[in-house]
Amino acid sequence: MKRLTIILVMINLFTSCETPILLEASTTEKIVYNFHDSSVPPEYHRSYEISINKNSVGIIVDSYGDTLNAKSVELKAGQFDEFIEQVNAAELTHSKPKNDLACSGSTSESLKIYTDKLLLNTYLDHCQVDEFPAKSGDVRTVINELKAFFPDLDELLK
Repeated sequence: MKRLTIILVMINLFTSCETPILLEASTTEKIVYNFHDSSVPPEYHRSYEISINKNSVGIIVDSYGDTLNAKSVELKAGQFDEFIEQVNAAELTHSKPKNDLACSGSTSESLKIYTDKLLLNTYLDHCQVDEFPAKSGDVRTVINELKAFFPDLDELLK
């Protein structure tokens, strides 16, 4: 009986671990980061989306659906491949942040990865927590690498 318990514990440990997602530049269609601002008056509200694909990276800034800024940057040869390597180094998994409390009016973020399907969809509501869980991989680094394509991000958000 003791041996069976040990085996079951080991199986549970190994199966509960999240396996990192490994991407290939050739099969990754796009990666999309969204920041949804809190419920504030329109003159202060700034939500935005950054999307990268094999050819370009773009940003759209809006206030309740009204586009305030849009910018696109063409990628140089190999730049998307390098970005995919950074994503793989972040060891992202399918782990989801735990959201037990209902809340409205806070900021939220999401990161989605598309191949021929939606491969990853992770979402964080800042009402309850400030960071993606460690078992999700280094989601924040991927987000920061996307933002780095726009050194003028603060100006675009005005």
